[in-house]
Amino acid sequence: MPSGGTRGQLGITQGHSNSVTDREILLQSGQKLSFDYLAIATGLQQPLPAKMSSPHKDEACADLRSLRMKIQQAIPCVGATPNTKFLSSFIPSNFSKTTGRILVRQTLQLAGDAHLDTFALGDVAETEGPKMGRTAMAQAELVCENILALIKGTKLRPYKPKAIDGMLKLTLGPEHSVIYVKDGKGADIMVPIKSSNLDLEVAQAWWYLNGDMKAEIVN
Repeated sequence: MPSGGTRGQLGITQGHSNSVTDREILLQSGQKLSFDYLAIATGLQQPLPAKMSSPHKDEACADLRSLRMKIQQAIPCVGATPNTKFLSSFIPSNFSKTTGRILVRQTLQLAGDAHLDTFALGDVAETEGPKMGRTAMAQAELVCENILALIKGTKLRPYKPKAIDGMLKLTLGPEHSVIYVKDGKGADIMVPIKSSNLDLEVAQAWWYLNGDMKAEIVN
């Protein structure tokens, strides 16, 4: 439930989508979800072990254990494709011919004038800037702002990639790391840092996902 909200304001439905229409999402289970505004962030399609086939934790862990019993080492090098197949009837001509990603405006609305209430972000969207988690988070915040702008009838804000979106952090043992980023002029910047955080900042990852690490360990 969102901070300051009331019960019933937010619902979570998990499932695989078969198709999308102008005002409805059809799931494989047969359930239909209606919407006024839609944000598409379906990411990439990748085979095991790069990505689990099941969205459920226990099933995914079982699949991974089964796979580990069959192989000694895996080096994923099969690439990835945007997860957009279920959108083929909804926006049949709104995909990049080179990458397969969804074409969008600078405001992250779908390109053209037919679906201005629909947004795409992250790996599935054809945007400037790096395809990284930090970028997707920045785009998600922008999409939320722009949906509110549509509701209020105010001006939408364009997405502008920032140098920090492409930042990489490479750990070098339990206490040392290197941060790499390319500035706006194309210059490479590398900064060594030292940290006593031995858990590789896993608590921060749980915070981003609004999860409770301690409760998960207990369960």
